[in-house]
Amino acid sequence: MEKFNIAPVLELPGVGENFQDHISVSVGAELSGQHITAENMQDPTFAEEQLLLYRESKSGMLSSTPSTFVFIPAADFIPADVLQGMIAALDEALSAPLFKESPWQSIYEMQRSWLKNNSVAQLEIVLFPAYETSEADHNEASQHYSLMVFPQHCWNCGSVHLESSSGLDPPAIDYQILNSPGDFDLLLLVYAIRYAFKIMQTGSLGAETSRILEPLPTWTDDQLKDYVRKKVNSAWHPVGTASMLPLSNNGVVDENLKVDASIIPVHVGTHPQATLYGIAHRAAQIIEASDVPENKSAGEEDHGKGCCDIA
Repeated sequence: MEKFNIAPVLELPGVGENFQDHISVSVGAELSGQHITAENMQDPTFAEEQLLLYRESKSGMLSSTPSTFVFIPAADFIPADVLQGMIAALDEALSAPLFKESPWQSIYEMQRSWLKNNSVAQLEIVLFPAYETSEADHNEASQHYSLMVFPQHCWNCGSVHLESSSGLDPPAIDYQILNSPGDFDLLLLVYAIRYAFKIMQTGSLGAETSRILEPLPTWTDDQLKDYVRKKVNSAWHPVGTASMLPLSNNGVVDENLKVDASIIPVHVGTHPQATLYGIAHRAAQIIEASDVPENKSAGEEDHGKGCCDIA
């Protein structure tokens, strides 16, 4: 802040750090037979019909969203011996001083414990009714779908900081995407894709799948890693840069929140919309109940306690 001539009110090194997000890659496939998918919306007549349906009866394609297929723990889609090796590599990486001496150490320990807890989802799979990828050859006369895989607790940790003294300028975002200890996130996505292949070739969905387009089930792990590096994308669920944690853990706000999703110190294993509604409701209650003297600065009221332990 000082390099932009902004005087700090309180020294909080955790501001802008611990940036976390959900990420995703997609597997595209061609459907056999005749189906209605989101690709039909490219037809102006069909799109107009769907818009009319929604306006008149709140029904039709515009009344729904892509469906979550499943939330699953790591043990459900990564072979036991492979997962054991991935955790061993993760543990070795976490033993380095960079992590052992980090103020986020308690977060790493909690997140590490979730890997063997089958009640904690490590992956979400979403069924998207269109061809979400773009490079592979596909028959535009056919209908398509994609399975999108979303790791829920990524190990990469980035930052968001000022780029200038103007609030109108975009911030400097260091995403650190896939830069995880032991390459854990990259490997998890490889096995998530392989699990998506299995789903696409099984049961009723398999019977309706004409061919998988990109990536391909015949690809090696190295080819899938390259695909992930090229195609990985944000799910637009950013959290963490004003974490509700003790000051000793680089906490930024106390239990009186008054911020937004940035107070979440470690990502949730779900779409965060309902969680954010809950945070907003609680923040509204706190703001309504607050009785802050006019001569007391917001910085004094909002920061410094850092009383909320990780649970």
